[in-house]
Amino acid sequence: MNVIESWNRANAVIYYGKGGEISTDRREEVEMAALCPRILRSSLVYVKTLMLQAVLA
Repeated sequence: MNVIESWNRANAVIYYGKGGEISTDRREEVEMAALCPRILRSSLVYVKTLMLQAVLA
């Protein structure tokens, strides 16, 4: 449960716009609004993993 709450807090920081709402009905913009935060989260996990590996090395 704590992991999910942490991701929700991260999503609130990552996602920008009108309070995290998708304000358009254009398909391309909706897809970008849904996929960009996912890419950013994956990037954050990757960077954290690299940092952890550097600390452990």
